[in-house]
Amino acid sequence: MTNFQAYGKNPTTGRQIIKVDHVSKAQFEENPNIIWNYDVMMHGTWDSNASELISDSGINIIESYIKAGKGVLTGHDTIGAITGTKKGFGKIREYFKIKTGNYGGDWADNGYDINASWGYMSNKVKITKKGFLTQFPWSLGPVGTVLRVPESHTAVNVATGNTWMEYVDTEAYDRLGLAYLKKENFENAPKTPEYNYKYYLTTWNNTAMIQTGHSMGQSTEDERKVLANTLFYLKQLTHKTEILDNSARDIADPNKPENIVYKIDEQGNNIIEFRKPEDNRKYI
Repeated sequence: MTNFQAYGKNPTTGRQIIKVDHVSKAQFEENPNIIWNYDVMMHGTWDSNASELISDSGINIIESYIKAGKGVLTGHDTIGAITGTKKGFGKIREYFKIKTGNYGGDWADNGYDINASWGYMSNKVKITKKGFLTQFPWSLGPVGTVLRVPESHTAVNVATGNTWMEYVDTEAYDRLGLAYLKKENFENAPKTPEYNYKYYLTTWNNTAMIQTGHSMGQSTEDERKVLANTLFYLKQLTHKTEILDNSARDIADPNKPENIVYKIDEQGNNIIEFRKPEDNRKYI
């Protein structure tokens, strides 16, 4: 087992701001209400969550959790692929604003939104949207920045909400030998701007799906930073009457004043004159 450095820290102060407890699927199924002890739930960090689907009763609790404003992050192949519209997180895909295609074979019986199939694979993703999620606790870079992640892919799932990152330098997923994911089976899929078939990270309200997990425990520094930022972003619910809005943080140093002049007048008073930075050219 590989242990990675914790990335849920404020890089400025070094204070740990994300605390994680590991709960197995068996433990969760014994007491799904355990999630109410947490601000955010993350599910599916292994390929297809090791093919272990959450039970219907567990999904019902998670749905209530989402409706209450709590954050949920789900991983690779937990929506789409074999889940369809009738299994696991596929049953609550609308909260993530994700539609599923036809995975083919016996899995077609699990239902689909779009009678088409597709898949895109890469180990590089590009930032497509700028906001709090890309800025804290880690500054991930401007739109267009390319990040390295373990190899992963989409599998008959399409984001129709907010896509923060998408795959670049993709290759056809049919190299894995899944005939029903060949390009010709993509012809019936809607080709509209709001449908992102190459998404890596998408959010909608207090939910998110990331394609982390296909490489079964492999990790890169970029991906760990993305996960930390996404988990912090999803912690939205508060019952306090006042709040520190981290999305409005101003951590950049101010511009330095110019033309500083120090004087002493006839009465012995100290006078300092300077020009404000260029965003405001008035004297003080």
